Amino acid sequence: MHTAITKSLLASLVISTASLSSARGQGVLRATVSQLQPGGAQLLGGVGYFRMGSELGEFEVAVLYPFTESFTPTIYTPAGSLTFSLGSGEPRIYSGCRALEFSTFLPPPPPLPYECPAFMTGTHYTGSFQSSSDILAELLAGHGELRLLSGSGTLLSGTMDVVVVPEPSTIVLFIGGVALLAWRFRTTNREPNKPAAGNTGIASELTIERLCPSMPEPGRSATV
Repeated sequence: MHTAITKSLLASLVISTASLSSARGQGVLRATVSQLQPGGAQLLGGVGYFRMGSELGEFEVAVLYPFTESFTPTIYTPAGSLTFSLGSGEPRIYSGCRALEFSTFLPPPPPLPYECPAFMTGTHYTGSFQSSSDILAELLAGHGELRLLSGSGTLLSGTMDVVVVPEPSTIVLFIGGVALLAWRFRTTNREPNKPAAGNTGIASELTIERLCPSMPEPGRSATV
């Protein structure tokens, strides 16, 4: 019975671990894009967040000042590329210590014990586009690049990094399985040693002798 329970717990942990890994299947990616300057310096141009599936992708992109042109984004991977439209953006002020951690695809970052008066201005874009399973697989493997190209030839580019976002229910299931397995292991080790089935009679005789030392042994008569 105990072995069956332990095997069930192990099976649950395996399934939970697989689910935890597959949470990357609906991945959130971040790309920080910049413009290459003479001498090799990089000028920050913006940040993009992407929530990608095998059929649909969603984006939140901030293009920062002084880049005020209209850009066309393209996602490049070894499996192909995706070009889509940013649509109409709206002016926005990005302020605070984590000014560019604005994505609604991610949980809000914890507050800091201090304030940052700095801010940046830019244009904020949101929307969606058609995705593909092959490109999604390359992006989740870390093989993606985002390029923003304007009509005048201004290029902003940067790699697309995966932000791991496991589902909360999967985390709870995984931790619960680990806790149950640890509890089962401890209780099994604490169980007292039990006599083997073949020695049951011997254990009973020893118990009787210990409790009643004056009682004569079986098959012998008491001598006065």
